[in-house]
Amino acid sequence: MEEKINNFKLQYSMFLSNCSDEISKLDLDIGKIVTFTVDVSSLKSMQTELLVKDESLSHELSETDRGVYSRKKKL
Repeated sequence: MEEKINNFKLQYSMFLSNCSDEISKLDLDIGKIVTFTVDVSSLKSMQTELLVKDESLSHELSETDRGVYSRKKKL
């Protein structure tokens, strides 16, 4: 998803660049005509939550693996 957002930002930058000559000839401010904002805070928050969950599950799995290994040794 981040890659798609970054590509979209790049397209917006290219749009501004492509319009710059026309806009300057008309003595206009493209920033007043077209606005663009990206807020990835919800995406970053979800990534953090998933990372924490992944680490927790990995820890649980390693604990389970150790328990299985010790039981196998007893057999």
